[in-house]
Amino acid sequence: MNIDRNLLQPADIPLIGFGGKRVNDLGMITLPVSFGDLSNPRTESITFNVVEMNYPYNAIFGRGLINKFEAIVHQLYLCMKMPAIKGVITVRGNQQFARDIERGVAPGQRNIHLVEADKKPPPLKEQKGTKKKHSNKSAK
Repeated sequence: MNIDRNLLQPADIPLIGFGGKRVNDLGMITLPVSFGDLSNPRTESITFNVVEMNYPYNAIFGRGLINKFEAIVHQLYLCMKMPAIKGVITVRGNQQFARDIERGVAPGQRNIHLVEADKKPPPLKEQKGTKKKHSNKSAK
């Protein structure tokens, strides 16, 4: 994003990445983030942790942004809605477009949030000789 590293503030909290490993950040920066159009805009200042990584996105929006904008996210419909001065702003995602970008940035690599479909949970084991006890006692 070509952010001057002199503008970064030190981060107080360590980051944990998607794989559960610690991620070293370069610092934090607060930037204005806007949604909507000229007839119904909404802008808030959001603090981002800056990391150095090969990833197809410039920013990842998390709970902080969602809370600040009072947004509602519906993952099934790839849609986010938030209140604004002149009504509701609707932001729609495009899953095919996102997949095309990921393939172009990291061809042949497994991307960070790729779900492995071939992993199955281990089968449940039944324990012999154990029966569930039912209680007929009623609370008074």
